[in-house]
Amino acid sequence: MNVENEIEEFNKKKELEIVQKTKIEAFISLMDLKRLEAYGNNMIDFNMIRDLVPTISRLFFSKALNEDVRLSYAQAMIMAGSGLQHKSLEEILVEVDMDKSQAMALFNKAIKRISKSVREVYLREAEAQFDAKIGTQAMKNIAEMNPADLEKFDAKEEFGKVHDQVYSGIEDELLKKREKREQ
Repeated sequence: MNVENEIEEFNKKKELEIVQKTKIEAFISLMDLKRLEAYGNNMIDFNMIRDLVPTISRLFFSKALNEDVRLSYAQAMIMAGSGLQHKSLEEILVEVDMDKSQAMALFNKAIKRISKSVREVYLREAEAQFDAKIGTQAMKNIAEMNPADLEKFDAKEEFGKVHDQVYSGIEDELLKKREKREQ
């Protein structure tokens, strides 16, 4: 594989990630993601995520989620029955021929996998924004340098400084928001 093909493949992956983020973000907000994660951790009941099941089912079966999200046949049947066909749990249990606790455990595992995938999409986006902010600030600092200083320029050191500046700025921002909420 030559370099041009590798670059083209990399760009296609980036485009796919951008499309994936916008698709997912249009259907699942961060609050929805928190609810899914809470359900996956057995902190809330199924009724709290019932409204999200058709959405995540459509996302899963339309392959809008990461390729690494794989469900067993039983999990996929439960997801399709509850999310796409809007069947009751009792109807699904008859079709998959299993008891309620087993079916709910499989469904819980499916929700965990899907919420993990959605979280990864959101984290990649946040990471990209953070990296872009660091890169922009570092380039600005380099542009402001004297030509004589460029001879002793250390890129790792510069990006490290900018990383610390950006990170401490974000940390300060979060602390201020927390203080406002506590008041």
